[in-house]
Amino acid sequence: MRVTFLFFSLIFVNATFSQTFPVFQVLYAEKASLSNGTILKSLDPLLDETIQVADSGYLVLIHETGIPVEFSGDTIISLIQLRAILNPPQSEKSRKRLNKNSIPLRHTYNRSIGLDYLTLSNPVEARKTRLSRTGSSMDSHPTEGIKYPPLINGRIYFGDDVKIIWDAQLFTNQIIFKDGFKVRFENFFGDPIRTIDVEGRELVLSEGELFEITARDKNVIFYITDSFVHGMPRGVSMSPFYTKAIQFPYSKNITSASAALMAGFFFETTSLQDSIEARPYFELATQLSDKQFYRDMLSNYLKRTGQ
Repeated sequence: MRVTFLFFSLIFVNATFSQTFPVFQVLYAEKASLSNGTILKSLDPLLDETIQVADSGYLVLIHETGIPVEFSGDTIISLIQLRAILNPPQSEKSRKRLNKNSIPLRHTYNRSIGLDYLTLSNPVEARKTRLSRTGSSMDSHPTEGIKYPPLINGRIYFGDDVKIIWDAQLFTNQIIFKDGFKVRFENFFGDPIRTIDVEGRELVLSEGELFEITARDKNVIFYITDSFVHGMPRGVSMSPFYTKAIQFPYSKNITSASAALMAGFFFETTSLQDSIEARPYFELATQLSDKQFYRDMLSNYLKRTGQ
């Protein structure tokens, strides 16, 4: 039997994560249960439970950052320690405040509507759900115009190769960018690192290029030049994924069915105009897994979007 994520100090974990609200949600569970024998099912909220996955079982958990984690086979999972891996590091300001007040601080993640949206197939019900949970300003969702990868605390993280897709319609001076965009990277002091001309609204960088860009400063700012939000340049912090314990799921090439499904979910729910662009991700999930669950999620998506 494999015991997962049991190499972190429980003293550290308990001091940092004494929260009482759910941090994980079950996306899909097959032969997985809590230590008290409760069988897990889709959409169950979880915090610090211990989970056992049977020999032929399969479990997908979604962390509140939107990061999916898949488990299969004979495995025991400690959610306390999984949280220690997946929670983004706190800023220096947050750490000082934490030490002063001894109160754990909650990060602000790029949240969308709940995972139960994936189970909807009726277009009318789907539209009502989106409107009731996000209001009428859905296409102004605070993601700084970045559509992929999903932002965590307003930041672009990357593992190996990265693909950045942005929403051209959110930018000013759209006539200037009709045939392409110019992007630039700067360090936190405003010193230029690199400028790149981009056709369309998608930038792909290899692991080698990322290494060169972040060679001196691991944390850089990604700008789409001459585009502004409330008079300020539109920039997004960008840095390597904060843990090596798991592979960053939203790289250029998605390799897990759950990550493909969640990418489609974020495309569909963060912008009405990108609903159609979510389809390749839902389809990729069915190609990466033979589970009927992913085919059902694709079917729901096609029905609620009228395809």
